Amino acid sequence: SYIKKVAKSLKKLVTTEVCVCQPVVYNKIINQFDNSNIVKAICHNDSLTKLTRKLKTKNYKVVLDQFVSRNNYFKYLQDAKVKATNIDIIEMKAESKYLSVACASVIARDAFLTCMDKLSAKAGVKLPRGSVEKSKIISVGKQIIKKAKLAEFAKLHFDSITGEILNK
Repeated sequence: SYIKKVAKSLKKLVTTEVCVCQPVVYNKIINQFDNSNIVKAICHNDSLTKLTRKLKTKNYKVVLDQFVSRNNYFKYLQDAKVKATNIDIIEMKAESKYLSVACASVIARDAFLTCMDKLSAKAGVKLPRGSVEKSKIISVGKQIIKKAKLAEFAKLHFDSITGEILNK
């Protein structure tokens, strides 16, 4: 795909670090905190921490594409007992203002697609990516539970959908 091709080229040019949150880990964290933004904050912080350790210089600014307020971002990390990496700029639509964030978005999307391909192969069915019709998610979920544990392949905190898949 185009994303994979561009990501491959970018990874030759820039230092990268990606945090892919597998469904089993996601489900564990969401059960503990009941807030998907905490999961995002933990993953972003993990990548930023590892990335800043890799950099040879200290002459950089850390930019985060805003998905929550600055205060909430750091509060979520504190609640999760995670040591926060310093962030210089938190801005909405940062990918349209900072080349580094645009590159990170492409590389992250490639990592997501790669992970979904691997999970789909393991599940034996093509897993839906992103928001799709509820009936499609339920159909795929019912196929998966015949073969494996649903928690290995899906976010389980959507009670109405999970309940229908598990016939609850």
